[in-house]
Amino acid sequence: MRKLFKFSANTIIAGAIACSVVPAASAAEGQAAPVASQAEVKFDLTVDQVMADPRYKDLNITAEDARLYKKIELIKKSAPTASVAEVSEKLRQDHFDGQKVAPSALSDYEIIKQWNELTLAEQALAVTSPAAALVVNECRKKAVIYSDNGKYGYMHGNGTKKDAFRHAIWNALMCKYISKMSADAWATAHEQKSEAYFNEYTDGVSNREHTRMDLHNNQKGRDTWSILTDSIFWTSDQDLINRVSQKIDNGEMIVFLPDNYRP
Repeated sequence: MRKLFKFSANTIIAGAIACSVVPAASAAEGQAAPVASQAEVKFDLTVDQVMADPRYKDLNITAEDARLYKKIELIKKSAPTASVAEVSEKLRQDHFDGQKVAPSALSDYEIIKQWNELTLAEQALAVTSPAAALVVNECRKKAVIYSDNGKYGYMHGNGTKKDAFRHAIWNALMCKYISKMSADAWATAHEQKSEAYFNEYTDGVSNREHTRMDLHNNQKGRDTWSILTDSIFWTSDQDLINRVSQKIDNGEMIVFLPDNYRP
């Protein structure tokens, strides 16, 4: 899935962007299911509008946070049909004075590092809606803070209740700040990784199983948000934290490792 534009019967074309889709059978085995179409994750605001909108003030977005996403907006403004590969190339050119630089050197530059940390599916969504990508990333950072400082914060390793909480609260926050359908698309895109990744092990558990856990717990996080009764205006982050914690305490989450696990 990390190879650009390897087309097959399971490839969909969304605008000018190609996204490899994992068959449903694979999703059941721990791989991510297909991401939603661009129309389903439409987000009409620009980066500047998000930063000025009081609905997003609790995300505490800084100019530094927004750099990558404003750059993508500029690229798309000059080339509306630019593909993920073309956006990647333009980012490299802009940050290395037009010179070709070995991929190993890219991590020295934060904006490129941040872009390269996204899966191909996430990059496709970011190209479609840079402002939504910014909000998603800020929700991710909030989720890390809440998991580090919350009731499960003392736990270590992937596969613990802390890990389950982090994934679930990230999804709940995305429901609040973008939409439930978009949260599903972004969370699923995040899990679309290479076959080599799925064949590796982390904390004694295969990454394929970790992905199965993450997809399940992502959904449980989204389940805490009601499109009928919740709102960005009156549903607090603490409400969502409490709901996610309750699901963990009720045994609804997948957890592989004991609370006292040490890597």
